[in-house]
Amino acid sequence: MQKLIKEYIKLAKMDLKASKSSYEHNLYPQAVFFFSQSVEKANKALALFSGKYTEQDMLDIGHDPTKIYQNLIIEQRLKSKRTLQRLVEAPELSELYSLSGISTDLMEESIEECESQLKEIGSLQKAKFSPTFLSANEIQIILRDLERIDSDLLEPLKELPSFSLSKEEWEALTNKIIEWAEGLDQIDDKALLEIKNELHSSNVDIEELTNVIRKVLLQLFELSRIAAPLYILSSIATRHSIIARYPDTIRYTKEMYPTKIYTRKLPLVRYLNDLIELHFRTVDLLDEYCSKYGSSSKT
Repeated sequence: MQKLIKEYIKLAKMDLKASKSSYEHNLYPQAVFFFSQSVEKANKALALFSGKYTEQDMLDIGHDPTKIYQNLIIEQRLKSKRTLQRLVEAPELSELYSLSGISTDLMEESIEECESQLKEIGSLQKAKFSPTFLSANEIQIILRDLERIDSDLLEPLKELPSFSLSKEEWEALTNKIIEWAEGLDQIDDKALLEIKNELHSSNVDIEELTNVIRKVLLQLFELSRIAAPLYILSSIATRHSIIARYPDTIRYTKEMYPTKIYTRKLPLVRYLNDLIELHFRTVDLLDEYCSKYGSSSKT
């Protein structure tokens, strides 16, 4: 699988170079098309790396990378619904879940957010054959938002090396677990004593635990720097993989000729160079991420 992922990334970089070159030579339909192809392949590489998708899945997804996120959101919605059902049917589990910050309200918000995202993706998929494109203002907002997100993620990344978990913090967490266990009627005195002894006598290496947490957080922050722009770019590029490819007078209410659509008058074309540079950075981060964590993925 690693070879396939690497090939997708290599092709994504080549498509992006073709997009950049086409743009510099005023070949705007080709520039947009190759840009959309690069976004598609980068999203597929990340999807394969996650281990949740197979090569066959990529063929089924076709040229619409938003389907990747649609499937993930559907899966998350199902998990949230299951957790919510457990909390409703067994209220005594609430304290257990609360240790991880999970609550009924949080699950309801998660389901609502999933529903909202699915509607948004559904609208994007229906708009694949729509001649309506983003305005200049909308693209500017997207670029600013992605820069802000990346900047926000860089701050905790800088602070991670100094992150530490003190013995006092670990003991506080241990006491919280014991307090929760004491409040459960299902745990008898003998079992409760065993839990206390296990927690208090466990020789936890605080430094080792801190390193594990630091590595997990590092990977999550690095992944977020890649996933956020790839999702947004997929929502922008999807429709153009169809419209920029060839003229179409059948599926539209008016003639759709790429040479007439993709000119400097179109906001997407005017800001395409900025989107290309953003995607160059994202694909490089993706390549580094897959190389760095690839040893632990399926091969």
